[in-house]
Amino acid sequence: MKIVLFGAGSAQFGYGMLGDLFSNRTLKGSEIVLVDINGEALKTVQHTADDFIARNKLDYHVWSTTDARKALPGADFVIISIEVGNR
Repeated sequence: MKIVLFGAGSAQFGYGMLGDLFSNRTLKGSEIVLVDINGEALKTVQHTADDFIARNKLDYHVWSTTDARKALPGADFVIISIEVGNR
């Protein structure tokens, strides 16, 4: 299964969604694509996900991109959480 998370550079959304996905046995083996316009924040979430997967020997493939056109082909699910403007 391929799951695309838009807004994944957000610590709250990105880490929260990854935690939920990693704890769901049905999704084991899934490809998870992290997407955000903030490349630096995205790198941080990607690095943390990679470390967590390795430490816990999880069966997930996580990768990230700032290009939605690369992320979307073949997606089974797309989850979007973005903020526009100031709070």
